[in-house]
Amino acid sequence: MSGLAFEGSYLGDAARLADDAKLECGICWHVYDPAEGDGVWQVPPGTPFSALPDHWRCPECDAEPSTFMVLSAGAAPSAGHHPVAPTVDASVAALVDAYREAGARMRDLPVHHAGLEVEAVGFRQVGDALIGVMVTPWCMNLVRMAEDVRSRAEGTSREHDLPAGRFTFTTGKLDGVGMVELCSLFSPMAEFADQEAASAVARESLTIVLRPPARGRRAFLTGDDHER
Repeated sequence: MSGLAFEGSYLGDAARLADDAKLECGICWHVYDPAEGDGVWQVPPGTPFSALPDHWRCPECDAEPSTFMVLSAGAAPSAGHHPVAPTVDASVAALVDAYREAGARMRDLPVHHAGLEVEAVGFRQVGDALIGVMVTPWCMNLVRMAEDVRSRAEGTSREHDLPAGRFTFTTGKLDGVGMVELCSLFSPMAEFADQEAASAVARESLTIVLRPPARGRRAFLTGDDHER
């Protein structure tokens, strides 16, 4: 997977997962539901994510199980299981609050799209960084948050290698958050009819950015060689 490593919201420890937990692939958004199993890999219904065979990979994009994020936690884990650290949720909540405060100051500016609101889309751990897309009434940014950003000077730029290629991020400062790295996707946002349209583009943009170049198992089985 080109060296890409996801921590996953269960921190790579399947023992944290309830047997009925649903998980979503961090690359292509495929959902593994234990109640349905996986017909591509011939996994029978009722198989927990933690009990998937060692050779199992995402049936849509061939990503490793470690890329999967908890979509629905299911029943409470049994005794001996450890709670999931709330690092991602807390960081994203702080990010949303910071953008909402900024939005209040920009409401009367021409670039402000009255039909849109602040939304965090698809944030997840990618290696040692938290990456996702922020939709706002004035811009759409790919956002990177990591320890190595905190000491950088505001306005400085650097490149990061992601599965889809190399992207240039500029360091910015957000109240209540500190330094983050931003890669502009759209600005201003006048071309988006509504929040649903902006969210869909944000989700697809993140999928493309984090999609590894490897061909998936489903494409191999079906003979579908075109890019997903």
